[in-house]
Amino acid sequence: VRMRRIRFLFLVLVLIITGQADEADPTNTTEDDGPALTTPITTPLASIANKPGEPTLVTVTKCCPDKHSLDVSNPKHPTCVIAADAISPFTEIRGLVLDSNNNAQEVEIKLTQDSGKPFAIPPCSSDFEVHIIEDSASVEIRDTWVTVNGELVTSRYEAEFDHGEFCVDRDVEKHDIVAVMCNACKQGIPCINMCCPHGHAFVDNPDYDYNDYNSLYNICQKKEGLSYNPVLWDHNDKVFLQTWEKNNHFLVVGPKQTPNNSMAFVCPPVPDSKEESGVTFAPTDLGTFHILINGNLQGKDIIPEGTTEKQTTIWNSENFCVVFGTAPDYSYDSENDTSTEKKEIKEAEFTYMTCH
Repeated sequence: VRMRRIRFLFLVLVLIITGQADEADPTNTTEDDGPALTTPITTPLASIANKPGEPTLVTVTKCCPDKHSLDVSNPKHPTCVIAADAISPFTEIRGLVLDSNNNAQEVEIKLTQDSGKPFAIPPCSSDFEVHIIEDSASVEIRDTWVTVNGELVTSRYEAEFDHGEFCVDRDVEKHDIVAVMCNACKQGIPCINMCCPHGHAFVDNPDYDYNDYNSLYNICQKKEGLSYNPVLWDHNDKVFLQTWEKNNHFLVVGPKQTPNNSMAFVCPPVPDSKEESGVTFAPTDLGTFHILINGNLQGKDIIPEGTTEKQTTIWNSENFCVVFGTAPDYSYDSENDTSTEKKEIKEAEFTYMTCH
């Protein structure tokens, strides 16, 4: 009798275990049981696949406390101000997905507040930068994005550059969503300015209208595969620094694209002058030009037209830019040529434009 009870209990235990296994195994179904279930996989917050049609949630830090907005009238030093009509920046916007090669794709994201660091402006040793993040309804040319991984990307810097710590908030006047970061060019490394946006060449405007005063003779045009990788020289003009790496020891920065594709680099105002400053191609055919390790441009052994004395000129980083284009070669021709200027056909290359 005792052995029969043991066998009976053993059979009952086997039946219970088998029934639980059938319930736990989603593949053990019949045709009427419906589709098989899948086991959820734990992923980082920014990588969680939301329901179809829903934006990806991205956690960011707000610049100002609640009921405050950002005063960006002085973009170098934005401040938090009380705003009765303060609007939350935590909304749906267009963000970016970057692959391993920094190829970008726009996607819909929704900004959410970082519970660990709800609000804080980055601790910067010098000036700040304010970048406008256009929302989905914007028709402006967009130049700033937040990635699905919660990183900042701007057209001012190249995609490989780590923008560092940043915060987002609303502009108190325009209610735009803006990002605030430290000015990377004020952090102790030199910056080299591009005349056109990154990846753009300075070319002849095919739609130039001679009779239209506002028509541009040259424009900035997208050129695939265009990237500037300069070599910087030290101050003794003998040893150039091949070991310096872009985005580590120096930065190449580009201006925002303009609606009419005009050159967006702007020269600083000339002190005590009512005339606007402009740019012109550097006379690279008249001397030797190098970018120094401090980011300045040096033109050495320049022989100005009409003289025989060599000169050396230095332009600081704010007074020159780098451009991919064809520099005109203005020179006096033979006596049989009555023109005083002649533009020779040359290959496009990276060259310099300087403020005057």
